[in-house]
Amino acid sequence: MRRVFLVFLLILAIAKSSGFFVQDSEWDNYKAKFGKTYRDLFEETFSRLCYGFNKFEIQNHNDRYKRGIESYRVEVNQFSDLKFVNFVGMFPPTTDIQSNAVPFTVLNTPPQSSFSYTAQGFTSPVQNQGIVCNGGWAYATATTIQIFYASISGNLNSELLSAQNLIDCAGEATSCSKQVPQTAFDYLTKMNQKLYPESEYRNNPTRTQGMCVLPVASTAGKTLRSYSSIEDGNDDMLKSAVNFFAPVVIKINPANFGFMHYKEGLYTQPRPTRNAALYVTVVGYGIDEKTKKNYWLVQNSFGSTWGEAGMMRIEMNSAKPIARSGVFPSE
Repeated sequence: MRRVFLVFLLILAIAKSSGFFVQDSEWDNYKAKFGKTYRDLFEETFSRLCYGFNKFEIQNHNDRYKRGIESYRVEVNQFSDLKFVNFVGMFPPTTDIQSNAVPFTVLNTPPQSSFSYTAQGFTSPVQNQGIVCNGGWAYATATTIQIFYASISGNLNSELLSAQNLIDCAGEATSCSKQVPQTAFDYLTKMNQKLYPESEYRNNPTRTQGMCVLPVASTAGKTLRSYSSIEDGNDDMLKSAVNFFAPVVIKINPANFGFMHYKEGLYTQPRPTRNAALYVTVVGYGIDEKTKKNYWLVQNSFGSTWGEAGMMRIEMNSAKPIARSGVFPSE
């Protein structure tokens, strides 16, 4: 025990001398803001050192942003007490499955120059998937289905649909690891299942996959007859689908410090350093007033404190298309 304590003191001394160790008041404020708790002093000290290092990198990035070198700003958030490799490890790579999706074809009618469901008032509240379950595939699927039905019905006050419903019932044994949205869509279409509102099947970002316990005698819930897929790399097809049909779930690689800490501006996709997968929902596209550059509007499930109130704008780039594993409800 004495040896363990001495090792701890050594780690603490190294941390304080590194220049990345933050003051008690700042650290306490961070823990309170994001509800952080740690198993022991070792874990907390290491997390505190990670926070200090990430804060240093954030300041460097934002200095470049002020000078016009970077196109987006980053900020301390719920991931800032993690090592970058641990953040990336939360989103292991996934493999597409043979699904029941109908391939989508670009329409003859050209899409609008800018369009978003958010601007039209058809929204789904930004959710926080937490850090214990990689359930972005379920949150993205629930988001697109809710907005799809809201837009075709004209209902601006549609009820939030449950991602937990999909995590517990559609994800088989991999809901919190390597699951994909096609499984959720197949669960709803091939198995004729309902997606229940969150009021009847509560989201729980603090736990992993649970038992599938569907509401008894419920008359609520949404059903789907079919869904469609987007050709990988075809951003024209993606734009057409978003404009004329529904928000589209895509796979994105979050293995970038800028993505981890994104706050605002036009995110530029870097060459990924590691293979990772996160599912998000493309809810629109537009033109940035300041730079006059085209962008995609993407809804994430990292909570409203991440990004632009939970949203990210990704710069359109024909050399770096974002259409990847895209699926959306079609009927």
